Amino acid sequence: GIGRKIAEAEMDIAKAKSEGYLWGNGTGGTGTEGSSRKKFLAVIGVYTGFGSRLKRNTFRGSWMPRGDALKTLEEKGVVIRFVIGRSPNRGDSLDRNINEENRKTNDFLILESHEEAAEELPKKVKFFFSAAIEAWDAEFYVKIDDNINLDLGNFKFQFLSVKLFFPISDQLISASLSPDSLLLSISWVN
Repeated sequence: GIGRKIAEAEMDIAKAKSEGYLWGNGTGGTGTEGSSRKKFLAVIGVYTGFGSRLKRNTFRGSWMPRGDALKTLEEKGVVIRFVIGRSPNRGDSLDRNINEENRKTNDFLILESHEEAAEELPKKVKFFFSAAIEAWDAEFYVKIDDNINLDLGNFKFQFLSVKLFFPISDQLISASLSPDSLLLSISWVN
């Protein structure tokens, strides 16, 4: 029953913490625990890379709000962050450029324990969902790529009009949006 699934989920979280998958450095999230933690409608992770600054600027210039407007959207229950790991050469110009961009925009979720590389993408999914779940208490956690543009007003409406139930399992679920139809597609992450 549901009690068994909750117990299994709690064991999975404990295992993820012991393996270093849960993020706890306090950047990007509320950092609060317990019942006083703010409930969000959605956390949207926009996967990006070191060479994607122009794509990020396109996002910021179209559907993703900036500055105070981003804070207002969060107050209304939707968190949006660009998701990136660290350079294989920690502290190099790639890391410094991301740090500087984040200092100006405050719209990154930097996965400190993840090395940004094509062969590490499956781990990035696990790190993102673990970090997002630990940092924000939300009804939906969504991963999109930085080459997708969408109408955020319509996007929020889609979330409000559809209730999705995902059975708790020992696998993480990756959710993506189709840029043409705004359909949510689900895939299992090994």
